[in-house]
Amino acid sequence: MAKWIRSSHRWVAMTFLVIVIVNMAAFAINQAQPWLYYLPLPFLFWLMLTGLYMFVQPYLLRRRSGGAT
Repeated sequence: MAKWIRSSHRWVAMTFLVIVIVNMAAFAINQAQPWLYYLPLPFLFWLMLTGLYMFVQPYLLRRRSGGAT
């Protein structure tokens, strides 16, 4: 499962980057639509969840194996 989370985090990060670039370009040429403000938010939420999981994972594994703190 950790491999799937890491892979999805990478792909969603690339998608998020493209959406943010499109968003910035739309604002630069004054063609931004109101829904464009909220388009990156689901991707950002997923990145936050998977990023926190990957951050905490080494600490949980070390704790389970009985390693030093």
